[in-house]
Amino acid sequence: MYKLIINHLTREKRFALLDGDAPIKLFIDQPKHHSSVGDIYLGRVEKVLPGMNAAFVDIGEGKNGYLHRDKLVAFVQRKEENLSQQITSFVHQGEKLLVQVEKDAAGTKGPRLTNIIELTGDHLIYMPEGKYIAISKKIADSRIRKKIRLFGLQLKEEQEGL
Repeated sequence: MYKLIINHLTREKRFALLDGDAPIKLFIDQPKHHSSVGDIYLGRVEKVLPGMNAAFVDIGEGKNGYLHRDKLVAFVQRKEENLSQQITSFVHQGEKLLVQVEKDAAGTKGPRLTNIIELTGDHLIYMPEGKYIAISKKIADSRIRKKIRLFGLQLKEEQEGL
């Protein structure tokens, strides 16, 4: 039987998941060290800079986030066709984009963003626009790798990735 123990008496919140008496997971939430890496936002493109092949996106967190052309789903899907296309071919000022934080803001710089969304679980990463299946190299047995790949192909739609 699972037990959840929560300690919230201090500013630091602690959560422990136990299976009987054995700890399974421990979470410590420190208010000063909150990271937004992995958070997903619906942002608005504030500025497009063709010289840098980048855009600055307002995600509502103070500083605008930095989004490079290589981190756009539209660019990655058409990469084979033309590598020299500018970012202005893919986004424009005022456009709304779904973005995910790759790196937290630091100093005067805003967060680094990606338009390639990844939803991570304990054993699986789901990519809505991934288009491929990758298996961990830690799984050495080729039969097991093949079974997992076939299972993944059954689960996903054509544009999705795992």
